[in-house]
Parts: sequence; C-alpha cells; structure tokens
Amino acid sequence: MSYDVSGFGTIITITASNTLPLPTPIIAFSGSSDPFDVATNVIGDAEKGVNGDLITWSKANPLDVSISVISGSPADLILKSIGEANFPRAGGRNARDVITIAAIFPGLRKSAFTGGKMVEFQPGFSLGGDGKLKDAMYKFKFEDTVNIFNQ
Repeated sequence: MSYDVSGFGTIITITASNTLPLPTPIIAFSGSSDPFDVATNVIGDAEKGVNGDLITWSKANPLDVSISVISGSPADLILKSIGEANFPRAGGRNARDVITIAAIFPGLRKSAFTGGKMVEFQPGFSLGGDGKLKDAMYKFKFEDTVNIFNQ
C-alpha cells in the first residue's frame, strides 16, 4: 500500500468577524518554514496518589495554529491587515475580531478552527541574512476544531 502525503493544492480560508467578514483564501505559503502548523494539544494529565493510585483529569487548552506566508504577497497583506486592526493602541479600540480558519487539503481532508484570536503578527517586514525578505508568520489560538477525513 502507498500513501500520498503531498500538501500541493492546499487552500486555507480565513474570516475575521469585523475586519474580514467573508472567507478569504490564503494560498501564498512559505517555502522556508512550516506554512500551516497545528501544535499538539495537552488534553489531560495524571499523577499518582500517596498510595500509588493513578489519578487522571481532562484539561481544556486553546488550540495553537500558525500560518507562514510569502512576505509581501496578497496573503501576507490580508493577514497584516487583521493584525493591524486587532493591535491594541493607546487611545484606540481594536477590532476584537473572532477568527475562523478552514483548511482544505488534498484528498478532501478538511480542518476548521473556530472561536479564535490572532495572538501574534508581523507588523512590518524583516530581512534575512540571505538578502531576502523573511516569510511572515501569524499565530492564532482557537476554542474548537472540527476535522473531516476522506473515506
């Protein structure tokens, strides 16, 4: 049996409740860092009681997602605009966007992340030692996720 794990053709859409209310595609992914990364999530923990009994519990943690795009691309400008709108400034009010991201991977595998907030953005452009603009990374935290796997 063989498995095709190519990510070629992946499309991500992002919605920001106030700044970008319609789903907008992100396709200009980074070539030098992970373009779409979903961090592992701790869902429980355990310890042993005084007499060696195992005690377990569930933990609710936000879901960490990051997107890296080509610097200066339309995708970068879209994500920068969300970051700028949500950047807290003295004497101002930020957009307080609620973020939704939907990713469609080859083979019709899908992931959706809801109830999110952009927590890190690149407010300008950075130059790498190789003389190229660095790819821009944006980080989010989400409340929930749904995954659909092809059959």
